[in-house]
Amino acid sequence: MKSSDITATDGRVIKAFSPIIHSVIDSTVNDKIKSEVDKSKIHIGVLTKYYPYLDKAQVKVGNKLIFCKILHRMHGSIIDFFTPDGDASFCEILNEPCIIPRSELDCLIADINDNTKEQLLLGYFIKEDIVFINPAKQGHYRISDVGSTNEYGLDVGTGNICINSNNGVTFTEGLIADENTVVEYATSDNVYDKKEIYTKEEVDEEIKKAIDKLREELTGDNSDSTG
Repeated sequence: MKSSDITATDGRVIKAFSPIIHSVIDSTVNDKIKSEVDKSKIHIGVLTKYYPYLDKAQVKVGNKLIFCKILHRMHGSIIDFFTPDGDASFCEILNEPCIIPRSELDCLIADINDNTKEQLLLGYFIKEDIVFINPAKQGHYRISDVGSTNEYGLDVGTGNICINSNNGVTFTEGLIADENTVVEYATSDNVYDKKEIYTKEEVDEEIKKAIDKLREELTGDNSDSTG
């Protein structure tokens, strides 16, 4: 029987093309769906560079380096900024100064639809259990600088604000920083007396005397020199 003698019914057509359709779906559509789902997921990465003047970061996810915008809890007249401790460097890719963190900073990033290849750094998290660090008390907000011997920072609770500092607390009032307006007066230890200060005429006279003395020593001429 020739193929031309077979009537192409709907059932026969579907049965003939089903293996091909399923093959295309399995190899193409499923991969596309998986790719889109993966993009929508929140990914775990490690901060590799922080750009303080761009408010952006470079995050390593697997073998990929992804540039990320920073998510802020506040915006407008009050913005929260965090610059990680690290080594100052310069990024040749963005031609920007950057900070390379000294310690591993694990973070969460997510893809956003903003017509760029950049993603959004949602925040940081601690992989291991928190040990040797005092958690915030109930109803308290705490920012801590954890050192080797102590914790420094700010603790805000109901009716109470506690500041724990090693080098004191700095307070600046007004639009101009204190260091630009403070006048430092000299003390007796660093004031020069008249014997150590010379006018231009006195300096010129001393130079002339030194030249005349040197000329006398070289020529043996003790006469008064006017040159």
